[in-house]
Amino acid sequence: MGIITELNRNEYCVHLDYLRQMVALTIAEGKSLRKELDQILVLHGEKVDLHSNEEVVRYIKLLLKAKDAKEIKITNVALDRWFEQTKDAFFLKLKNYIRCHDRYKKTTAFINSITGGKDKRLDEFMNSNLKTTTIHPEFSKNRSGGISMSQPVMPFSIKEMMGLLYFNVAIRFESNDDILGFLRKYDDIIWRDGMGRRLLVSGEVVYAQMIIDERDIFPFTEGEDELGKLIDQFNLEYHNYEYKMTSRIHIIS
Repeated sequence: MGIITELNRNEYCVHLDYLRQMVALTIAEGKSLRKELDQILVLHGEKVDLHSNEEVVRYIKLLLKAKDAKEIKITNVALDRWFEQTKDAFFLKLKNYIRCHDRYKKTTAFINSITGGKDKRLDEFMNSNLKTTTIHPEFSKNRSGGISMSQPVMPFSIKEMMGLLYFNVAIRFESNDDILGFLRKYDDIIWRDGMGRRLLVSGEVVYAQMIIDERDIFPFTEGEDELGKLIDQFNLEYHNYEYKMTSRIHIIS
């Protein structure tokens, strides 16, 4: 059976307290950055609505002494360049504020997708006592030949994905070919006894809940048959990647 078909059978448990913590930290960071930006504007004697792209662009032109510039596009690269030109901390603070705002939008969009949509107020979610919920994502092969996940989309860091979905192992690959080759190579192990139900593929990272041997940090037990030999091979490969980090595959713990 194909990898995509197997993945589409899976359901995953979402750690809602971890998600609430992500939201709370993002809001706190955003408030702190906004306060710092306001302080800079006061020092410069300016009033700028940071939610208005037109006003922010006007202020940037003022800092750059480029009032006659026809167009200014605010990007991370541009903000870094303008900081190097002027040494004005406003540009770095604005970059971090935009990044924080984007993370807030992505996180709340995910919350909407698992709580029934925009009618669910964020404060209701934050004050809820519900500890977990389940998701049933859709997996498909993308144009580059890799595996994509949707419904819901989870545009989070590796650390956040592990915290949200209770994973204790993340294996990062350098290419789609590497990740698909790995899954095919250990196909018999991964899908045996339902182990694949605790596995997720997102981008070029494989996430898993694995029973870790306290002695050798191996996720599987040994055996004497052909399947056992494959398990032994996986254990050796897993062990080498975990400790030596010499391969193109890196396990993150």
